[in-house]
Amino acid sequence: MKKTERFRKECLEGLRRAQALRPTILEAPKTVHERLDCYNQLLTAASASNALAGLMSEVHPDEAIRDTARGIVAATPHELPVMQAPPPAAMPEPAVSGTELPVVQG
Repeated sequence: MKKTERFRKECLEGLRRAQALRPTILEAPKTVHERLDCYNQLLTAASASNALAGLMSEVHPDEAIRDTARGIVAATPHELPVMQAPPPAAMPEPAVSGTELPVVQG
């Protein structure tokens, strides 16, 4: 396996982990804490891929790796918003005080 292919696979692994975690956010029953934990894991995995690619696109001595990393960085913003969109089934639990807060749909 070429070093650029190995690097690309390593970088995209975090995005694949994030995609695999997304359905776990939708699974029921989950408390708000459990959903936020899954969501945090998803964002951490996706951010790790983007951070690695961003760093390597600037500092790696091999131009082929820098070019591969730039391609990953360029593609990542298109994938992250989809993963960051709140899942439709993730409804907030009732407020502790018993007063419901308005839900903003966007």
